[in-house]
Amino acid sequence: MTARHALHRSQKLAPGPDTEWNLELTMRVAHTPELEREIMGNDEDANVIEPPALREAILRKARGILANPERT
Repeated sequence: MTARHALHRSQKLAPGPDTEWNLELTMRVAHTPELEREIMGNDEDANVIEPPALREAILRKARGILANPERT
């Protein structure tokens, strides 16, 4: 996930496992619909690691998009 702008004052960026292609974003924020939209806006470039509830919410949204091609 590449941040186009600072998302939150607690935001920290660090190289991910594949330092050439990955960037790890860490921040302490509430799980909100706005956060989910920001993550979904990064398309396949985003991978939510934790917390599990946020990861599941993003997976549920992605599955919903795939299950209903008329939405696109």
